[in-house]
Amino acid sequence: MVLVAACSKHAPDADTRVKPPPAADVAPHAIARPSEAVASFAVLTGAVPAELEARTRRDGLAQSIQRGTCGDDAACHAVRAFVRDEARFTLDVRGAAEWGLPPGDALAEMGASLTLEERASIPTLGRVVIVRARSDIARDAVAARAAWAATSALAVALHGLVYDETEHRIEDAATFASHAITEALGESVWRDDRIAVQLYEQPDGTARLLTLGMRRFGAPDLEIEGAPMNAGRPLGALLDLVAAKLVDGVNTAPLALEGHATPDVDLVSAPHHEGDPEGMVLRVVPVGGDYDALVARVLGKVDSVTQSDDSPALAAIATRARAALPGAIDRWSRARDAGATLLVKLPFGVTAPDGTVHDGGALEWMWVNVTHVDADAGAVSGTLANTPVYVAQLRDGSRVTGRQGDVADYVLDVGGNGRGAKEGGESIRALQAPRQPGAPRR
Repeated sequence: MVLVAACSKHAPDADTRVKPPPAADVAPHAIARPSEAVASFAVLTGAVPAELEARTRRDGLAQSIQRGTCGDDAACHAVRAFVRDEARFTLDVRGAAEWGLPPGDALAEMGASLTLEERASIPTLGRVVIVRARSDIARDAVAARAAWAATSALAVALHGLVYDETEHRIEDAATFASHAITEALGESVWRDDRIAVQLYEQPDGTARLLTLGMRRFGAPDLEIEGAPMNAGRPLGALLDLVAAKLVDGVNTAPLALEGHATPDVDLVSAPHHEGDPEGMVLRVVPVGGDYDALVARVLGKVDSVTQSDDSPALAAIATRARAALPGAIDRWSRARDAGATLLVKLPFGVTAPDGTVHDGGALEWMWVNVTHVDADAGAVSGTLANTPVYVAQLRDGSRVTGRQGDVADYVLDVGGNGRGAKEGGESIRALQAPRQPGAPRR
């Protein structure tokens, strides 16, 4: 699951907490879907007009698509044919100023995976190539396949960055290509890094979660509204389960999840709020219980899905990170005035909204932007770089202090050496690696 924090967007009704229907009252019904699947990405580039004209010729672009972004021969043949179809696949070249980019602060957040140099280059990329694909709704998701593959090819050829406006992220060509659909035709194309789940707190203190990107697969986006904020991550995992079924073609609700014999959730029409993605949104409603009961029924205790770093692979990463940290701190200290940044991953005890510490010792691991190091005390201080899901008393930007001996990973970005060099971040790559079929959810 790609969980994206966001600010409150609307004032909910007086009581947004869902009153779920009894299981006996939910009759089977068709799931509403968009009229078509639509996928769109934009390549930000500094290429000159002549190069843009050459690289966006339809036949040449189709031929440049590689198997690494389209799959086996049959899938690649379908993708290349789709790119050549002017009725279903379009390319639009515009000036970046005409098209419009988000303001600087938003760009920094959207480009979190970029180096400092790449983020700094965004305002200098004067052209945008908008890739748009649309098709009838089908399990093969050829429109989404073609949009990902063609955008990946253009980003490489034009030395550009890819702006996924739907998911609010900007990535380099290689990172963007890692999300491309390469499964064989007929296989499921669901993978949780191909959509995002947005989480934000409403004025009444409850959470709203919203998927971003489902229309690419001819499916409605999904929301959960009125849930407890500290249940954001497990509820995001629940949205993933529902989204997977819709992407795989399930058309009737209510739905049973994770092999259950009786329905767990119903899908009902939801009002559209300012800032929501284009197209319809359906609300995920628990059947015969509340969200806490739904989490317990489908995922087990909340503790089981709390972010943790207790796997053998992550433990080994943490050991390497702690060994390398003193050197990273030294390099950060010397390059700090030139714009270097250092983030460390630290554990925080899970707390209830009243401040009570979870008695099971559950931890939420979060990134801290380091501003001070106390070598004598072995401590690091800084500002929280995540929006907490389980630690109710902290917010993004809260000032925190932790022990160097508890650090599980670090990211040092020296930036000013002309290459935007970055080191560390092993746990990010490990956690973002695509899941293999049958692998457990993280």
